[in-house]
Amino acid sequence: MSARQAASGADRATRRARRGEAGFTLIELVISTVLLLLAVLLACDLLDESGRLLQHSVRRAQDPWTLLAGELLRNDIRGAAPPGGDPDLCVHWPLALMTNEGLVIWSRSPDGKLVRTAGGSEHAYLQNVRNFCWRPLEGGAVEVRIRYHVSSPYLHQLKGSLPQSDPGKDEDLNVLVVARGGGMADQW
Repeated sequence: MSARQAASGADRATRRARRGEAGFTLIELVISTVLLLLAVLLACDLLDESGRLLQHSVRRAQDPWTLLAGELLRNDIRGAAPPGGDPDLCVHWPLALMTNEGLVIWSRSPDGKLVRTAGGSEHAYLQNVRNFCWRPLEGGAVEVRIRYHVSSPYLHQLKGSLPQSDPGKDEDLNVLVVARGGGMADQW
């Protein structure tokens, strides 16, 4: 056998081996396409959820008054003599606290605002307050419940529908603090 015939025989053998590895089979392409589609759907779902979380965080960041009102209310109760009253009854009248700074009054105004009056000045901290009630508890603690309505100026999207304006929802601000006396009684 000549060198030329040996070379052409080797070429035929490699061509036969290559024919079996000519590309992907139809089943391999279908499986890889389905797996890629599942990965894209999962990524879309994660993106949708992160958008909802971002919207919630933005709304909270744009409305710091809820946090400020809660913190001021806590500080006023901590620095005041415990108010009297029936611990079984949550009352809706103004919460008057005697602190070192003088008389501080928390109340719901007729137009639905949470108002703090101290030293002759009045400031509204929350709007759309639906309910404001408080009650003294045993041990000098005070419980305050505030229900207010929040909504976002942004559009929100319900699953499977077009974006709509945000109708809002009622949220609760619950404060439970032990009054320390504020100079009116023995402090801790």
